[in-house]
Amino acid sequence: HLSSIQSPYILTGDILIESTSSLTIENNVSINLNSYQIEIYGNISSGCDYPLNIIERGHDDLNFIYIYNGKEIEIKEGGFAQFCNTKFEFMTYGIIAEVGDILNIDHCSFNFIQNDVLQFYEVLQISVTNSIFTNITNADIASIENNNNILFDNCYFNTFKSLFDNTPNYITIINS
Repeated sequence: HLSSIQSPYILTGDILIESTSSLTIENNVSINLNSYQIEIYGNISSGCDYPLNIIERGHDDLNFIYIYNGKEIEIKEGGFAQFCNTKFEFMTYGIIAEVGDILNIDHCSFNFIQNDVLQFYEVLQISVTNSIFTNITNADIASIENNNNILFDNCYFNTFKSLFDNTPNYITIINS
C-alpha cells in the first residue's frame, strides 16, 4: 500500500508484484520510477477507490497519482491492473500487457512517452476510457495484437512526431 502521507516515493530498483500479491496506490501519491520499472504478476490498483477526477488538458490537479521518469509498467501472465486518476509522464515506454491480463485505464493521462504508449498482446480485456494522450513523440499510441475485448472510449489524442519524421501516430491493431 502506497499512501499519500509517505509520498513522494523514489525507486532504487524494479518493483515486482507477485501473483499472490496486490498493490494499492492512493490519490496524491507521486512515484519517481528513477529509470526502473514495475512488473505486475498479481494485482495493482491506482486511484480507483476514489471519485474520478476530470482530467483537463494542461491542468495539474493534486488529487491525481503521478508516476514518472521510468522505463515501463509491465503486466504479465494473468495480472490485473486498473489505473484511475493517474498521470504517466517522462517514460521510456508506457504500459505493456500480455497473455491473459486484464487492464482498465480510466481518467488517466499519458505525456512525454518516448516509445509505444500502450502495448497489448493476447490480453483478456482492455478498457481505456476518459483518458488523454499528449506530447507523444516518435511513438505510436497503441500496439494491439491478438486481443478480442478492446474498448477505447472518450479519449483525447494530441500527438506529434519529430520534425524529421512525417509519419503519423497510430493505434495499430493486428488479429484483434
